[in-house]
Amino acid sequence: MEIAINIKSSNEKWIGFGFIILILLTRTHHFGSDILLPDATLAIIFLVGIFTLRLYWLVLVIITALLADFYALRILSVSDYCMSLGYWGLIPTYLSVGGIGYFMTKRYQPIGAIYFFLGGLIAISIAFALSNIFWFAFSEQVSTLSFIEFVGEIKKYFLPYLGYSMFYLFVAWGSMFFLKQLTHNKKSVM
Repeated sequence: MEIAINIKSSNEKWIGFGFIILILLTRTHHFGSDILLPDATLAIIFLVGIFTLRLYWLVLVIITALLADFYALRILSVSDYCMSLGYWGLIPTYLSVGGIGYFMTKRYQPIGAIYFFLGGLIAISIAFALSNIFWFAFSEQVSTLSFIEFVGEIKKYFLPYLGYSMFYLFVAWGSMFFLKQLTHNKKSVM
């Protein structure tokens, strides 16, 4: 199964605003809760790269994610345990995820399911490593741990981190495939 990614500029704003809304709906609790969806930020940033929306959409999505974090901290009283100078490492982390999505579109067009999911797996794994390296390097919360101890502490978070993002990518792929089939069937009927 392959999906060609061709976004008309008239649709770009709707897709971009849709991504921003999804960030706002999912960002306040990283792993979700009984009533809140888990964070979709990484999947969305990867998809922004895949859809090759203009760079300003990637910047707007990243700013939205950062503002949602500050909203969660200040208004919703979410724990600030992970806040440190290392938090700002999320910016290059997110840029790398969007960059991998962009590379996927430029390299593989149309994009096959294997490349799409492999690219997502690589991007999200890199994001997990980068964000935790920044946190380890610049956070007082973990300054007493050796790097090996730190890795031992964070490894339990990798599968949920990866799983939620891959779930969102699966939903995105399924939606794109469904729309492709729908438009294909519509053309064959006419």
